[in-house]
Amino acid sequence: MLSVAVITYNQEEYIAQTLDSILSQKHNYPYEIIVGEDCSQDGTKKIIEEYVEKYPNIIKPLYNNPNKGLIKNYFNVIAHCQGKYIMECAGDDYWLPGKVKTQIKYMENNPDVGMCYGVVQYIDGRDEKKKSEIAGEKKESFEALLRGNGIPAVTICMRNNLVTEYIKDVNPLEKGWLMEDYPMWLWFSQNSRLVFQNKKMAAYRSLDGSASHSQDPQKRAAFVKSTEDIQLFFAQKYYEGEKLAQYYAMKQALDEERRIIGLFSKANIERNRDNIIKYGKLIPDSEKTCKIRLKLFLVRFPLVFKLVFERKWLKRG
Repeated sequence: MLSVAVITYNQEEYIAQTLDSILSQKHNYPYEIIVGEDCSQDGTKKIIEEYVEKYPNIIKPLYNNPNKGLIKNYFNVIAHCQGKYIMECAGDDYWLPGKVKTQIKYMENNPDVGMCYGVVQYIDGRDEKKKSEIAGEKKESFEALLRGNGIPAVTICMRNNLVTEYIKDVNPLEKGWLMEDYPMWLWFSQNSRLVFQNKKMAAYRSLDGSASHSQDPQKRAAFVKSTEDIQLFFAQKYYEGEKLAQYYAMKQALDEERRIIGLFSKANIERNRDNIIKYGKLIPDSEKTCKIRLKLFLVRFPLVFKLVFERKWLKRG
């Protein structure tokens, strides 16, 4: 009935919690856990071996040697999933109680739904909640997803047959994309129905080393570039004529918004305060979000701006 895909590399601190959160789910569905252990250099493999001894009929490890990397490891695990449904949990995240029962029941009662997903609670490396930060929002349409990914992979439940169709149709391994999930969500939104369940399903560990949260400017730039490549691929795949022209216009507007927000880096504010004020006057009101308006006003008052700017909600533009 259910296959759980677990991707892990050098996560000895967290992998036991990940597996426990899956094994402790209360339901009566037959399931398997496919673990892609990507040639870790720490004790991750040893911990997995201990779990395999305890649960030999449930946990099925795939020990990679040499290391495959995130994308190849992910699709290798997916290829070994035999269940009707697939769920995911990275080796540093964990599920909250009730996820499996809630989602399988929903999918069984709604055969037209290709994937459902929910909300995650952000946590840090010490398992502490990152204030009240959560992720996961209603992005059930292709148009909404094309503006940005709002689906936390650790919360999803998707039909395996559709995953197989996606791989045959798109062949993502040949694309060189830096993410495995976002392209699939876009494809699912065009070939089935997506449903957002407004309920916390899992805890997502936000660590600086991950691709999407890297502090390395070059890695962050590569991740953004890959996101744009994915969006362009699917826009060209599913749009034509006026729709495609509208997408290009939307992309241009988003690029401009990113450029505007980029002005508000701390370095730019210190060096170019006067230029930012002058530039702000040139931005059409229609392109100013509420937060950009607030920043343009507060930048005139360095001490106040510094106090407010440190708040995370303002940093995001």
